[in-house]
Amino acid sequence: MEQSSSGSTTVIVDAETGERVAHFAELDGWEATDPERAPLYLRPARRLREGARYAVGIRGLRHPDGSLVAPSAFFAALRDGTSVEGADVDSRRPALEEVFTILGAAGAPRDELIAAWSFETGSGASITRDLLAMRDAALAELGPDGLGCTVTTVEDASEGDTLPPGIWRRI
Repeated sequence: MEQSSSGSTTVIVDAETGERVAHFAELDGWEATDPERAPLYLRPARRLREGARYAVGIRGLRHPDGSLVAPSAFFAALRDGTSVEGADVDSRRPALEEVFTILGAAGAPRDELIAAWSFETGSGASITRDLLAMRDAALAELGPDGLGCTVTTVEDASEGDTLPPGIWRRI
């Protein structure tokens, strides 16, 4: 798990509170993954707040040979206030300035970053709306009698029943 110290390679910060979020950072270890393009997963150690904005920063990553991973030319231009020929860096710059400020206050200065972005988590209603609608539609289709079946026996492996291996409960 990433430390909450300012020296962490990856940082996730609650944009409203400035609180650093404890998280795990890991490269995709699937054997078929190209090591040069392996995804980096950031997994919060706790559930993020609903409807909240978070800033993410990455710095100091190294290739397997020990050399530092460089930022993309586009990100370096955003970070350093320069331009990239043929790219509209200026339209994206204002949104990222706030991210740089949030991350800097959390101990991840902009000049060290190789990637940074922000995101907003969904509200509880937006997260559960579709599942609740499916549940309600299924219950309406079943009608007042439900599935029309009756449970007559329940066997639990934990109660000493002789169920086949891998079967936890038989209904």
